[in-house]
Amino acid sequence: MVSTGSSPGLGADDGTDANPDASSRALAEGAVRSRASTEREQAETRALTTERLLLQVQMLLERYGLVSREMIAAEGLSGGFGPYYKVLKQLEEGGRVRRGYFVEGLAGAQFALPAAVERLRAARLDETPVEGFGDAEVLILSAVDPANPYGALLSWPESGGRMLELSARRSRDAGARQLGAATQQRTAGLEPPRSTEKDDTGADAGTVATSVAMGTVPKRIAGAWVILVVGKPVLYLTASGRQLLTFPDSITDDGHELVPALAAVPRVPSSGRKRRLIQHIDGIPALESPLREALLAAGFEVDHDALVPAHFSPDAASARRTQGRDKRH
Repeated sequence: MVSTGSSPGLGADDGTDANPDASSRALAEGAVRSRASTEREQAETRALTTERLLLQVQMLLERYGLVSREMIAAEGLSGGFGPYYKVLKQLEEGGRVRRGYFVEGLAGAQFALPAAVERLRAARLDETPVEGFGDAEVLILSAVDPANPYGALLSWPESGGRMLELSARRSRDAGARQLGAATQQRTAGLEPPRSTEKDDTGADAGTVATSVAMGTVPKRIAGAWVILVVGKPVLYLTASGRQLLTFPDSITDDGHELVPALAAVPRVPSSGRKRRLIQHIDGIPALESPLREALLAAGFEVDHDALVPAHFSPDAASARRTQGRDKRH
């Protein structure tokens, strides 16, 4: 007798789908749902990434006013400049930033806030004022201050000490040639002439060679200071306070930038209770430096082998006397 019902091994009661087409459709629908979920998650991730990049770009614009490849590197942001460039390009298309070559020495792709562009234009100096610069154009910054772009976003200009070092190399080469000639003269029984080799600054070769070891490269380290005039670095004071460097490329022929910068040196904050002792200027002894007289006029005095802030400033005393007379009247 043949049963018309379902047997244990056949039919739908065993939990299997007897229709292969329905099974395929279910699998396809599951794959579609999974793909849609994945795409949705990826879109959300991209949106979050774009939002994060936008926030970082806004932070950089608020901090610097201008963003280029160097700012991304200085902040240590991951991903390189590419992702940030795309966001900046969108901001430019929306009229929120301007693109141009605003700061010499930075990469060509520079994006700046409109207000920052106007401030850069206003700060541009076409010619030195006839009356020179005053305290309003002088800025004293810690070498590690984020407001100081040199040594981070921009390279330090070549210092006078570095130029002296190059001069010292020429002096050593000349000295070596002179020594060779003297040796030949002694061999021939002749008295060699006394060496009077001078470098370009007027210092003898021995003094210059010794000074090179003092270090003439400015660095972004705590305790060091940079004095800027109209945005250009003019002086650098080392962390020890014993060495002063100049940046000749920032000083015009008339020297108008140097005068207010030197006058600002006594105002540089000093760590501890000891008076600052400037012993070397551009790698040569301070008392032999061409800037000695200018520093004395700016409020320093000679102390053994150094220049130190004077206890008594004639200008300050005169100002105090004038203020006292004004109060009495």
